[in-house]
Order: sequence, then structure tokens, then C-alpha cells
Amino acid sequence: MALYLGISILILLLGCAPTSMLMDQKAKESLSAIQEIKVMYYESPAPLVPISPVGGVVAVVASAAETHRERLDKMGLEDPILQVKNGFLASMQTSLPKTTLSEVPHPLPDDDLEKLKRELGQGYLLDFKTTKWGILNNAMQVYSFAVYQSRARLVNLS
Repeated sequence: MALYLGISILILLLGCAPTSMLMDQKAKESLSAIQEIKVMYYESPAPLVPISPVGGVVAVVASAAETHRERLDKMGLEDPILQVKNGFLASMQTSLPKTTLSEVPHPLPDDDLEKLKRELGQGYLLDFKTTKWGILNNAMQVYSFAVYQSRARLVNLS
């Protein structure tokens, strides 16, 4: 099961190969004036994994004591948002070489803006969040497919 899920996520990531998006010159000039942007990401939701009809309930009950992070580690999975974030930041650093991108090295549990404003104060925040990911079966369970949804936002905390 873990191998199946890992291969599906790999195929998903290959399908999400970067597509260049040109930045409007006005937007680029406006962003170039920002000296520092704080960059962070959030803990991912549990991946959607199909449960087999035989023993599926037992597998869920048996793993209920494990944390979400332990299950991901056991399956050898990493949230795809890390690759999305790293690719985006590499491109952004090329486009805005004078802007310092200060990364938070570990995921935060919550993306509530009011909490972030209290913790970080003023400035700009670029954050990345996986909203849904995993494997889905079609209605007849003849095949499965990988799904991935995420969002990124640039927020002025002032």
C-alpha cells in the first residue's frame, strides 16, 4: 500500500512540473521594494487513501493511535508542498534578488491570519498550504488517481 501510494505521489509530482508564469513589470517593481518576506508552510491534512473492502476498518482502528506525522513517516511520504515551496522560492529569488526570503524551517499547525499577525508583527508573509492530497478511486474502483490541491498567498500583515 505504501509503495502504491508513494508511486502515485511521484507520478502526481511529475505531472505538476513547473510552468513559467511571467510577472507583470509593475508587480515586479512593487515587490522589489519589499526588503524581507517571511516564508512558511503548514502541517498538511491527512492524505486521502482508499480503504480496501477487506480489513479496511481494522487498518483504520489499528492506526488510530498513531499521529498523522507517524503515519506519513511510516509510509515514506512527504507533503508535496515542500517541493512546490522550494521551486517557487528559487524562481522568486531569481526575479527579486534584493528581497530577503526568511524561511521558517518547520511547518506551523495553523494558518489563522490574526494569530500570525500577533506572532509575526508587521511585514510580508508568503505562505504555502496543502489543502487536499492523496489517492482516489473511481466509482467502480477499476483505477485510482492522485489528487493534489494547494494554495500560496502573499499577505501584508500590516
